[in-house]
Amino acid sequence: MRNREKLLTNSDLDLIFQNLGHKWESLRNQHLFITGGTGFIGKWLVSALLYANHRRQLGLRLTLLSRYPDVFRLHYPWLANDSAVELLRGDVCSFTLPKIPFHAIIHAGTDVADPDAALGTFDTCVSGTRRVLDLAAQSDCQKFLLLSSGAVYGRQPDDLLAIPETYSGSPDTALATSAYGIGKLAAEWLARTYAEKYGFTATVARCFAFVGPYLPLDNTLQSVTSSVMRWLEKPLRYRATEPPTEAPHYPQVVPVP
Repeated sequence: MRNREKLLTNSDLDLIFQNLGHKWESLRNQHLFITGGTGFIGKWLVSALLYANHRRQLGLRLTLLSRYPDVFRLHYPWLANDSAVELLRGDVCSFTLPKIPFHAIIHAGTDVADPDAALGTFDTCVSGTRRVLDLAAQSDCQKFLLLSSGAVYGRQPDDLLAIPETYSGSPDTALATSAYGIGKLAAEWLARTYAEKYGFTATVARCFAFVGPYLPLDNTLQSVTSSVMRWLEKPLRYRATEPPTEAPHYPQVVPVP
């Protein structure tokens, strides 16, 4: 299989770079450990970090945990072969803890919720997070970022336009399909408890839904279509424009009257 093309343009990366401005300096000479760095959000994150590293000569180092580093290196050589990147083979629940210090750890390594594997999804959320937190405690980590999910809020009420962080809803414990949301809640609790015990700063980012470069298209189009149809409450037909008229990275899906 041929290498995948670079999906993020310099304009994408420069937008991120310019928006953060002088804040990039906080990463100078830092060594980061990242799980999920070979996934959808992870590739965006690593791409942005490497772009800033080269632009500002930050001396940044990234260690990425991956179950299949050879596959990642084959398909994304511009990320995997960067001199600032080291790939560590291992599963998030059982990898061997490196005996070196890390300034910060980003934990984004949880598989997307699978309704047919609820127990496995929950175990990965909880056991995987605890394994990475063990590394944070061992390595004198200063900052820990957990990528959580909007699934922790449970079902969004029909009369609630947007979910505020103060919303106290939660996943339904009677449903096996709640494994992902409940697992993420447990992961958040673990992160804050470890941070209090071991003296590092833990931050939680609750991510919702995304569409864009690096996102596998196997179920994405169907999910987006379903969401739009529910929102408009009327049937839609779709076609893909080629070349795209607005989205520069992939065929644009537009409604047909």
